[in-house]
Amino acid sequence: MTHIELKEYLEQQRTMGLKARHIDQNEKQIKQHLASVRAAKISKKVFWEKNQYVTHNPKIDAGQIISKTSTDKFPANATTIRFHSLKNKVATAYFYGKLESKNYGNNSWTYPSSKLMVTFPNTNPSNGRRAWGYTYQGDLHNGMSRQEVDVTLDYIEGVMQDFLNL
Repeated sequence: MTHIELKEYLEQQRTMGLKARHIDQNEKQIKQHLASVRAAKISKKVFWEKNQYVTHNPKIDAGQIISKTSTDKFPANATTIRFHSLKNKVATAYFYGKLESKNYGNNSWTYPSSKLMVTFPNTNPSNGRRAWGYTYQGDLHNGMSRQEVDVTLDYIEGVMQDFLNL
């Protein structure tokens, strides 16, 4: 159910004469259900680079944790989260496209078709503990829409919520 369909459904409930509190309860239940369905689907495509926080977070499945490695070895057609500083709560999500291969003479190599890096909000002590938002760098692969990036970032923030104090 898209957000437009959700709005139409709730508007239909309002015209049926339902009480506002019932509509609010229905809206909350629908949003919670949609979030859990999205989270189940998204969690299979999100990988976490191993560190102390990740290994002790009960919201992260052990099968989604990868060993520390260079970014060129991150899984293709997936999103990988790397923490740059646990102290300052800085993390980057790497959205990689499908793998492509190139051959030049006897040499060949594979690389992701695209890479988008999104640095997460933090509360940096040097800026007065104000949240500074997101930093985007790179390009988004054709297989993923901007809305899917937003939903994936929401899922990742939900997993990190306790850690980031959001």
